[in-house]
Amino acid sequence: MRRLRVASFQKEGVTVKSVAEGVAGQMGIKTGALLIRGRKNGRSIGRKIVAAIAHRTYGIPLVEIARYFGIGSSSISRMLEQGEAYAKENTISLKH
Repeated sequence: MRRLRVASFQKEGVTVKSVAEGVAGQMGIKTGALLIRGRKNGRSIGRKIVAAIAHRTYGIPLVEIARYFGIGSSSISRMLEQGEAYAKENTISLKH
């Protein structure tokens, strides 16, 4: 008998937007600011953290995260490692 694995984001009702709202709140910035493109600033760090938490903690597919930010999924995959490191450095976590 095969078991169908249900990703935790589906079980818990988590979305990329809800992760972004949580990260933005912990960083003290507006959620909409995370959607503004830019490199090497607080917003880009926030986007990387959102990508890492959304994908690695909740299993949200890269393509769904990419769609939220309006960028390619290959860009998201490059963000994951840095985002995870930033989240640890800044003790940002959304896992309940």
